[in-house]
Amino acid sequence: MKSSIIEEKLITCIKSNSAYPGLYGVPLTKLKNKIPVIAYDVDAIYKGNDIDLLCRVIDKCSIVNVNTFQMDHLEYFEDDDIHTLLYEKDEDGYEFPCYVETFYFDDTEKWLIYVSHEGTISFTGSKIVEIADKVFGNMKSDKKSGIFRLEHEVVTQCGISKERFRKVSGSQWENIYQKIAEKYADKTKIWKNGLHWANTNGYSPESMKNLLGCYAVDYSTWFHLLVKALDLLSHTAFLDNGWLDYYIVSKKYQWLIGFNHHDIISCIGEGLNLECFKNQ
Repeated sequence: MKSSIIEEKLITCIKSNSAYPGLYGVPLTKLKNKIPVIAYDVDAIYKGNDIDLLCRVIDKCSIVNVNTFQMDHLEYFEDDDIHTLLYEKDEDGYEFPCYVETFYFDDTEKWLIYVSHEGTISFTGSKIVEIADKVFGNMKSDKKSGIFRLEHEVVTQCGISKERFRKVSGSQWENIYQKIAEKYADKTKIWKNGLHWANTNGYSPESMKNLLGCYAVDYSTWFHLLVKALDLLSHTAFLDNGWLDYYIVSKKYQWLIGFNHHDIISCIGEGLNLECFKNQ
């Protein structure tokens, strides 16, 4: 069900305590106000059959039933059994790591668990963080920000000089992102999340006039069809393993290519030759 009260309360709480500009990604790893937080690789936990460690943390915190808020669909559920959620499976495997952009909490308001689409699970709250740290030990998530992981793999695996990459400061990247969002983000929707899910739900009405096409692609090889400079991306394990929901943007903001988790690319703007995709 949907609950505007819970939705507003949760979002207000996150935004007032997070240094992260949005509500997605890994916001719980960038909390301010000295709120304790710790994060782990949830995919690695499930692949390593360490679900019992998650249960140990849950049990030591005396957590049984939880409330769930799924940010993508704004769905709110009450009194779900947390153990059932952790072990729920279908023909493709365990479902819990797939419940991305989902927050778990209860009426005590002493803890919060968040699973992101970047494959992380974050815990916040003094007691749950202390217990998780003891239970998981050295398993803390080493997942770096996507763009830095990409740069690292391109540099180390392709022999590309670090000088080919130019990082921008915090104030600079916000300005760059704002310029991209101003041109391509759809602000007619209820949610004002910038480019989040624009690669799935559509871009701004004005930029959609220059929609060049959407194409089904193979996530690990589609950039072979782009210019040679982007072909080197195909040599990175990061992208080969499915780095989803990202954008490639012209330095002059003339065009944008969005790749989403449905293996669809959307191309918008001017100056792109898409014959390679039309003929595949």
